[in-house]
Amino acid sequence: MRRASKKFWLLVSVLALAALVIQAEPQAGGSRRVNELTLAGFQPGQDAVQMAERANRQYFHTYRRSIRQVGPTRTIASKYSWSDFCHDQELAITATDEVIQSVTVRRLDGSIDADCEVGLKPNKWKTGLGLRFGDPCSTVVAIYGKPQSQTTSSNGAIKLELYAYEFEWSGAGVTNSMEVACDTSTQNVVEIKLTAHSL
Repeated sequence: MRRASKKFWLLVSVLALAALVIQAEPQAGGSRRVNELTLAGFQPGQDAVQMAERANRQYFHTYRRSIRQVGPTRTIASKYSWSDFCHDQELAITATDEVIQSVTVRRLDGSIDADCEVGLKPNKWKTGLGLRFGDPCSTVVAIYGKPQSQTTSSNGAIKLELYAYEFEWSGAGVTNSMEVACDTSTQNVVEIKLTAHSL
């Protein structure tokens, strides 16, 4: 092999190794760059709302639907919610023309006497990477790394720490954003919202 060819392949090898090191480099916060696609098993911007209706039949269900007509174009906007009284959680979904646009898991407002089994298993309302309502706030950064923004807010007397993430690629023509709210007094996750944005 010629000396020039050897130098060329040596340079290519060094560049390839450098690229691998850069890709594997963790983000601040101790985790690699990750991309979240689902919450409660549903992918905003991709999945039909009928999937959520089938998967959550055992929970109390409400929905509201409105139709908007602009010229010949008609848009159906829907809001759905399912209540898990045994875990004090609510799953809320918004949809446009039967395609899920956002998925939210949060604390259920109010309370009801429910006949719940002792040692009941958690529901399936978690992110694709395993973040759940009630998890320690430290789990958010451990899984997703440092958020793009971190702000404070309040919900009545409850002070919240809000983590915001933007995921650049979530499938064909869609990006996702995720917002996580943490109760500063308990240091637990009290709301997770995953939203699709069309490119």
